[in-house]
Order: sequence, then structure tokens, then C-alpha cells
Amino acid sequence: PELLKIPPAGPSVMPKPFKQVAGNSALESAAASAGSNSSKQTWSWRSWWKLNGPLLILNLGSVCTLVGFTRSDVLELRALSMTGSTTFVVYQLAQQPIRWPSIIWSSLFAAVNAVKITSILNERQAPVALTQWEEEIFHEHFSPHGVTPKQFEKLMSKGQRKEMKA
Repeated sequence: PELLKIPPAGPSVMPKPFKQVAGNSALESAAASAGSNSSKQTWSWRSWWKLNGPLLILNLGSVCTLVGFTRSDVLELRALSMTGSTTFVVYQLAQQPIRWPSIIWSSLFAAVNAVKITSILNERQAPVALTQWEEEIFHEHFSPHGVTPKQFEKLMSKGQRKEMKA
């Protein structure tokens, strides 16, 4: 059997050049200034921030989220995670086109973390009433394992005290 061969390349099969995309004025102005032989180049912190600011904000949020995952305290974890979600929203708002689904999801994550932070703070600031016997049990058996006094109080309120004869 005869194998098919690739046709020879010619002007009819050459790829078309890419179209120039308009709208990236920062790159166009950089290319224009690089192509010109003028000794005067314009650079400012404002133009640098406009180009790199959203990316810096995104990286700050990513670092906050990463550091949050290393924390053992849930309040710190949630605060850093909320910061990461919020900076991602800011980053997405600075992009064109704006991607609303990712903004909505990140806002929802930030809102859930804010609600949980509020409940954690309320729990940590609430007064705790323990008897002397309960305090001894708490400090001996529960405190070394990271249980808060409020969590211990909730646990004790759900259970019943029964004394067994030895």
C-alpha cells in the first residue's frame, strides 16, 4: 500500500500572522519607548504600581492563606484565610474582564470566616462559671489538650454527674 505524504509547504499553507491586540497601553508605550532612541524615558511609581499592584495584592493574600494553614489557633487561621479571600476579591476587581463567579465565591468564604470569627470571639469573651471540682478536672485533664474553659463548660452542661461507690 502507498503511504500518504504531507503536501509540500507553500504560500497557500503558511500560517497567518497574529493580529495586534489593542488595549494594552502600558506594553505599547514600553515597546514604543524601547524602540525609540530618545534618552528620556518616563518611569514612575504610579505606573509601576498600576502594572504590578494587583499581582502584589494577590501574592499578599496567598501568603496570608498559606501562613494561616500553619497556625494551630483557629482564630488566627480564620483571620488569615479571610484576609486571603478579601485580597483575592480586590485582585479580581482590578482585572479585565471582571470574573464575578470567583468574586462571589471568595466573598462568601470571607463572610463565612467573619461569622465564625465573631462566634469564636464571643465564646472566648463569655464568662465561665465552674465549680471548684470542675476547675480541678478542667486543669488536670482538659486544659493540657487545648480545650477552652467555655468548651469545657458546654461539655459539662450536656452531661450528668453520677457518683459511683467504690
